[in-house]
Amino acid sequence: MKEKKRPAVRIIAFLMILSVILIGFSFLFKPKSAAGCIADEESSSLDYVVIGDSECATGFSPMELWKKYGYVGYNCGVAGQRLQECYYLLEQIFECQSPRVVLLETNMCFQSRSDIRMAQQAVDHVAGNIVSLYEYHDQWKQLLFPNEGETAARNTANVNKGFRTTFQVTAYTGGNYVIPSSDVQEIASAQRGYLDQIVSLCREKGAQLIFYSTPSPINWTYQKHNGLADFADDNNIPFLDLNLAADMEAIDWSQDTFDKGDHLNFRGAAKITQYMGAYLSGTGLLPDHRSDAAYAGWDEKLQAYLVGTKQSS
Repeated sequence: MKEKKRPAVRIIAFLMILSVILIGFSFLFKPKSAAGCIADEESSSLDYVVIGDSECATGFSPMELWKKYGYVGYNCGVAGQRLQECYYLLEQIFECQSPRVVLLETNMCFQSRSDIRMAQQAVDHVAGNIVSLYEYHDQWKQLLFPNEGETAARNTANVNKGFRTTFQVTAYTGGNYVIPSSDVQEIASAQRGYLDQIVSLCREKGAQLIFYSTPSPINWTYQKHNGLADFADDNNIPFLDLNLAADMEAIDWSQDTFDKGDHLNFRGAAKITQYMGAYLSGTGLLPDHRSDAAYAGWDEKLQAYLVGTKQSS
């Protein structure tokens, strides 16, 4: 009887040792934060974050807000990001930061993905949290062979506070795309579930959630506006649709987009940021840190940002 038990005991012991090894290696292979370069910011130093997909990443410049208002924040937009990924990212952000404001760019609310695929990603995320080696198995390449291109990109992201800058111009020539309609494009149930979780997370953490929509003839419709407006009203969330903002400096679609109206270039992003800065200034939610010695490094970054965007101080 004892002989029969020995193989089982050995298997259990082997699995326990393997688990300890995997979890131990996870600490080595896991990046400082899956939240990207925001991990380089001092803990609890940011007053706002901007989240979304590529419309967010290329359409909002935190350094412009610092220059004019002294607000400190980070653009956490990721190309192709979906709502479930955004929710997990926001969880990680709240582990190291305590933003007073979360600005959510709304294009990803309508990015389609099957419920099965979203469930699979949720399982992957849980597994990755348990054993980081599973989620970050390629990290050994960066540990052994640092990539100079990636280092340069990270340095640029640190200067621009996550904003992905481009000065290329490729005009949109499709004409007026703001066509009023009473039809409503509903937010799909899977996306709505994660949006509900984002709302709950922000309230739990005491952060003011604000929706905003970047101007984009390729992605925006009045039906989407109506769907988002309904959700925002139901949840008492401010919603700024900049496709309809009559008081904003008008987007010049011959100059302010780099890919025919899909995304904004630097000129367009500067207009969006100026409008959002004025709005945030009116809320009184964010403090001005320009005279705060603890944020002197932001002025140093600003000088590099101004050179990179060919502006004068």
